[in-house]
Amino acid sequence: MHDTSKTYQEQAEEIALLKQRIQELQESESRYKMLFSNAAEGILVAELQTKQFIHANPALCRMFGFTEEEILHLRVQDIHPKDSLADVLFEFEALARGEKTCAIDIPCKRKDGSVFYADIRTAASMVLDGVMCNMAFFTDITERKQAEEALRKSEEQFRTIVNNLQDVVFRADLNGNITFASPSAAYTLGCSSTEEIIGLRISSDFYFDPNEAQLHLEMLQRCGRITRQKITLKRRDNSQPVIVSANIQFFHDNAGNILGIEGVYSDITNRIQAEKEREKLIRELQQALKEVKTLSSMLPICASCKKIRSDKGYWTQIEVYLRDHLDVEFSHGICDDCLKKLYPDVYKEMQQDDKP
Repeated sequence: MHDTSKTYQEQAEEIALLKQRIQELQESESRYKMLFSNAAEGILVAELQTKQFIHANPALCRMFGFTEEEILHLRVQDIHPKDSLADVLFEFEALARGEKTCAIDIPCKRKDGSVFYADIRTAASMVLDGVMCNMAFFTDITERKQAEEALRKSEEQFRTIVNNLQDVVFRADLNGNITFASPSAAYTLGCSSTEEIIGLRISSDFYFDPNEAQLHLEMLQRCGRITRQKITLKRRDNSQPVIVSANIQFFHDNAGNILGIEGVYSDITNRIQAEKEREKLIRELQQALKEVKTLSSMLPICASCKKIRSDKGYWTQIEVYLRDHLDVEFSHGICDDCLKKLYPDVYKEMQQDDKP
């Protein structure tokens, strides 16, 4: 009697333990179903052999625009563009073989035919209802792709602008070694190519006076930037001076640490030369105006020999005085009255020759 009672007790404990395990399994299943249903990622389970879908969570249905019932009538080839299908199936097989765990930038086709891109990760293959299956997690990367495309276009626009600038755009590290230079730098600084400039040092290789470079560095450290500073550089091919207007500042990383300097050089050599020539012309015109004013005043002239007395008290032939003050040259001849007075015979002969 005692043994039979013990057997019943053991059976009761086994039944209670079994019920507990069933409850735990049900709770676990409930949790997994909740996770499956509420996951932000799209989850799709497909048979390895037929590539038929057997499970899909709501996120995946929303991602593709299908109902769950519609999804379960589809296969892998139905949710990808035809022109990309060969590559997609190759990725699917690689994922199934465990050769990779993630396929990136995979084109996917929605119910309405529109295409979006997703990163697809897989878990280890599993057996469901006696069938080998694969579970895939879909992450819609449309926004990331749009951001990357916007960044690409922005970089392309920036590159186009920089490549067509006449001004020199550059960056250098903390040692002053050039790490980036626009194509215009090669022409302005007398180098064969932009590549030749990379690695050269601004102070020693391009400053006409290296001491001036140290002064500008101290100014930059003190003020944080240099604006419209006239700097004399030198061409690398012939060491001729190049005068530039410089705007320079430090650039930083995301943490605010200084990584180097960046700036723009505007070549103003021709403008400076033009300004010098203009100033010279102004001085010459001012001097000429001063001399004209001198001539426009009363000039002391000898009543006999017609010499003019200069402002320094010297008597000078009138043609010499005018030549010095008006920058003119004289050609000498003789008028009819003087010819008649000084050379009467020649005058009479010329008068006879002029008669018809």
